[in-house]
Amino acid sequence: MDRSRSMDDHMLPSDWRKLDRSLLLYHLGRGQPKAKVAGDLLAKFVVQRPDDRFALMFFSTKPLSVVSFTQHDEVVQAGIAAAGIGRGLANTEVGRALLAAIGEFNRRVYSGSRIILLVSDGGAYLDEPTQQRILAGLARNRIALYWIYLRSYNSPTLDGTATEGGNAPEVALHNFFRTLRTPYRVYQAEVPEDLAKAVADVGHQQNFPLDFLEQVPRQDFSRRFIAAAAICCLLLLLGRSLAMRSWA
Repeated sequence: MDRSRSMDDHMLPSDWRKLDRSLLLYHLGRGQPKAKVAGDLLAKFVVQRPDDRFALMFFSTKPLSVVSFTQHDEVVQAGIAAAGIGRGLANTEVGRALLAAIGEFNRRVYSGSRIILLVSDGGAYLDEPTQQRILAGLARNRIALYWIYLRSYNSPTLDGTATEGGNAPEVALHNFFRTLRTPYRVYQAEVPEDLAKAVADVGHQQNFPLDFLEQVPRQDFSRRFIAAAAICCLLLLLGRSLAMRSWA
């Protein structure tokens, strides 16, 4: 999840295309910040998938691993809530964040579908070595990439016509993702409703069976053994009593 400074900006109102510029700027200051809206929806996403394993990472200038892979949802929820604390930094280092996210899957047994859900309102220009490391890492760990692009006002769109040219970092990043050898899909979210639909669609697509090992606590047989020992003691006492009477 992107925690750069722009994620503290407010999302567009649902009817922003019908508003004139003065009213739009007024409403932009009254909505919820992007980070708050995204965090609330991701929290619901975690609740709806209790059997999944989640890891959480924030990034701006550099990636910050908040929670490693776990099934303890309360820990993940606490990490998501922490996204709303303080203000973000200036940069959006998507390349470093993706490499760190890919590293979380290293040495983990493949036991079902794997995805990286990138939530960001900006892009980045990635140099050739970084691109090759991302390509190789996603392919090696068989990871699908989903990008929920929180488009800001006046930011470029990522539809078919916009990706043919342009030097915007968002467009450059999207064009690189389209060359991945693993599944990739982008969701352009401008209003909270778009973001909710995107998160729901990811949940519907990634619904394959998940194999995992779980340690079951051993059963407590102590009462049975105590009862058996008590019966044996009674039999011994009875036998000793009969033996003493016979001797007498």
